[in-house]
Amino acid sequence: MQLYPHEIFKSNEILNLVTRYNRWFINLRYFAVALLMGYLISLKVIPGVVLSDFQFYTILTVMFLIFSYNILFEHLIKNLTEENNHKTLNYAFLQILQDIVALSIVVYVSGGLEAPIFMFFVFHMIIGSILLPGIIIYSIGASIIVIFSVFSFLEYQGVIPHHKIEGLFSLSLYDDLTFLIGSMFIFGVMIISSILLTRRIAAELYNREKELRTAMEELAEAEINKQKYTMAVVHELKSPIAAAHSFLDLVLGGYSGKIDEDASQLIGKSKNRITESIDNINNILRLSKFKVLNQVNHEELNLSELIARIAANYESIARRKEIDLNLDLDSFSASEFAGDPVLLQLAFSNLIGNAVKYTPDGGTVNIILKKEDKISIKIIDDGIGIPEEDQKRIFEEYYRASNAKNSNIEGTGTGLAVVKNIFEAHKGSVFIKSPSILKKNSRPGTEFKIILPVKS
Repeated sequence: MQLYPHEIFKSNEILNLVTRYNRWFINLRYFAVALLMGYLISLKVIPGVVLSDFQFYTILTVMFLIFSYNILFEHLIKNLTEENNHKTLNYAFLQILQDIVALSIVVYVSGGLEAPIFMFFVFHMIIGSILLPGIIIYSIGASIIVIFSVFSFLEYQGVIPHHKIEGLFSLSLYDDLTFLIGSMFIFGVMIISSILLTRRIAAELYNREKELRTAMEELAEAEINKQKYTMAVVHELKSPIAAAHSFLDLVLGGYSGKIDEDASQLIGKSKNRITESIDNINNILRLSKFKVLNQVNHEELNLSELIARIAANYESIARRKEIDLNLDLDSFSASEFAGDPVLLQLAFSNLIGNAVKYTPDGGTVNIILKKEDKISIKIIDDGIGIPEEDQKRIFEEYYRASNAKNSNIEGTGTGLAVVKNIFEAHKGSVFIKSPSILKKNSRPGTEFKIILPVKS
């Protein structure tokens, strides 16, 4: 049976949602067991209230059963894997049904309509309306109304015994037909209205989520199209620049006649600048291919030398800000690691550049590379840090930490998302910790730790 509104949700989204609700059900049910115990003790100790043995042991048994199946569901949900995660829907459905049965028994032995706790049925209808399709939750709601009405009228007719809690209420309400009909009518309206209202609110929220997801998918598709367009444009730009490079080679080679030394130097400098432009174009093309196709070139690469070269690019900025830029890099062999030098240079440049950029004057930036079973690179600073509430989202695209947005330092929030994707494409991972070990009183600092595999 399909237990979720498939026209609104993708299966993985509803499974994640229901899994969260299942855990919430379990925690709440332990609280409910404690309340039920308090309810039972209160009825025993309140002066003048008499609870029969049948009522006492029935409620005690129900309390024990609730506690037992709660432990069972907790165990089942903890052992869910991606292969059987679909069972979380069944667990939610079964929990709601079992809770309704348990509540029905407690309500019946507590006096039926005379026990206000029957209003907890409404709570279950609200929860069920969020997770279950209309036909199922309306069927459950109608069944509760019918069963509760039948039991109440059977008590009124004397067909089944009425278990009144003696001394709790002075009035006898179950044998008042007007009160019985009125109460059941109001109860039925509350059940159906709760389901109807909750489903309408949930449907509106689900549709908003669907619209947001569609917009995100369109945005992702637009980004891919933009990268493809960039690749096409850059590739077209590369052709005339490469041709100019070849022409300059011919001129420097003397094929167009002799040139004086000054002209040769100027042409040589022009050639070098064009070479840099071609390298930049190739880097842009490679980055675009990575974003669109997740394409990574694996070449033997000395990470220590790569990181040292990148750090050297930031030495002048570090000196200007009086920042101590310290390197502690284990000796490395190119044969020990294979990766894409362009993408890794982009990733490490982003992290080292951020460390220098977000560290105030007079600070410290340490770059440490250790090679054991895996390669560990740490980039540690004593800068402005990243607030705890931002750390879980810092690798999301277009997300910037709150303190970074409030600073006068420019940024788009796209760099760290690309960094994470690059390291994951190299079978690695990146972690963040703030405050760092370099923290100072007003500067918590940040530590990025990258783990990369050693070439086997």
